[in-house]
Amino acid sequence: MVITYDFTAVDMLHLLGCDKPAGKEELEAFEKETNQKLPQKLFEFLSVAMHHPLFSTADIWAADRGPFLHFFYEEIEEGIDDCKGDWEEDPEVCSENAFYPFSQLPREQWSEHVPNYLLIGSDYAAGVVEYGIRKEDLSQENPSVYVQHEADPLTDWKLYYDTLEGYLMRVLCDILVGAEYDIPKRALKNAEWEFYDYSGKEELEQELSKSNISLSKTKNYCSGFEEDVCYRCCYNEEEKVVYIVKDDVSLVVLEIH
Repeated sequence: MVITYDFTAVDMLHLLGCDKPAGKEELEAFEKETNQKLPQKLFEFLSVAMHHPLFSTADIWAADRGPFLHFFYEEIEEGIDDCKGDWEEDPEVCSENAFYPFSQLPREQWSEHVPNYLLIGSDYAAGVVEYGIRKEDLSQENPSVYVQHEADPLTDWKLYYDTLEGYLMRVLCDILVGAEYDIPKRALKNAEWEFYDYSGKEELEQELSKSNISLSKTKNYCSGFEEDVCYRCCYNEEEKVVYIVKDDVSLVVLEIH
């Protein structure tokens, strides 16, 4: 039994049967319209993830309905347009509005206060945070991902994941273990995947030993739903079995029949 530890989120999607480039034309149109090439890892991932039911509740924008890739400065412009009427009726509200300071500056000067970001996702549950990649980093193959919370100033973006690949794997693991929504069992039903759950240290160790899996060879990916919870994953491509260890105390096994 050969276990694969070194793989990408796209490799995992292909193993799960998500290999049709359903989103390729939309992504190419976006690149042409914005005159901006996307990081290759993001392009490859979204090409096969877009419109797949597996991502209907994901924290990355790949679902049939909902937001699509766009830039942070576009949101600022829309916010200014939406608030102009209120500012004219009641100038006192200007000082409390997050968009007002930007309305007083030429767009060329916004970069002095906050970088522009390519927005790639948001938390599906509450929609209070957005995830993005700095525009100046888009030429990198594996750029960092940042997060902005709606309760914070528009200029307050924090590093969320050191690498785009790490963020994509986090999103995928959260989906496959059903961290918040029972999506994978329905989305992968047509592909005849079966899900098995094992919990408890003893049962986990037995299953790992039986499958000849070494946790020391796996990479850690932090959950987006549960603080301090990490995933480790690997797979057996020949037998089409995916293993996801959650916080070293439980195991989800996906096996095709």
